[in-house]
Amino acid sequence: MPRVSSIAAIGLIVALALAACTVDGEGPNNSPSSTPATASATSQGTQPSPPSLPTLTPSARNAPATGQLFTLYLRFAEKRITFRAPTNVKWNGLNDKSTMVVLKTKDFGPGTEEIAYLTASVSSHTPDNLGSLAQRLIEAEEMSKNTSLALTGFRVVNSVKGFVLQGTGPRGERYIWAGLDSDNVLAKLDFLVPKNLKPANWVDPTLASIEWK
Repeated sequence: MPRVSSIAAIGLIVALALAACTVDGEGPNNSPSSTPATASATSQGTQPSPPSLPTLTPSARNAPATGQLFTLYLRFAEKRITFRAPTNVKWNGLNDKSTMVVLKTKDFGPGTEEIAYLTASVSSHTPDNLGSLAQRLIEAEEMSKNTSLALTGFRVVNSVKGFVLQGTGPRGERYIWAGLDSDNVLAKLDFLVPKNLKPANWVDPTLASIEWK
């Protein structure tokens, strides 16, 4: 009987030792090399979420341009959109009071020989997401003008929300604002400004002058 008691005591000591190892984190299911389940799932299947679109930014607080008045006219919708050109240069305009107005100038003074353009257009459009509209315009512009454009934000102009595309082309800096109003009329202003000039000096006053009628 004493021998049996000794064997039982030894077995009890061994069991207690194994239990202590497991509690301390050295057991087979808690080894330092084991990867947590959540980390394993992340590394094997979960992809990082795509970056969100740029957030809405307010219009710059510039005084509206006070130059010549131009009108975009969508006849069947009886929609008129007016804007004024910056006054610091002399503009040559085409197609006033139509669905597209084209302005150009090279009146910059000494040191600049490039031509600046402002192309404004209006069109009826089906309801759509501004981000989707921006992407289609990026693709179309890159195919036709070989200019790399990027969606840089959203901007409200006279209560109409639009998107902003910007980029650099062979002839200067591009800035496009396009807004879709509550009647699904899309107005777009496309600026091309020589590289040595600041686009904001041209863009902000013009956008601030836009009115929907």
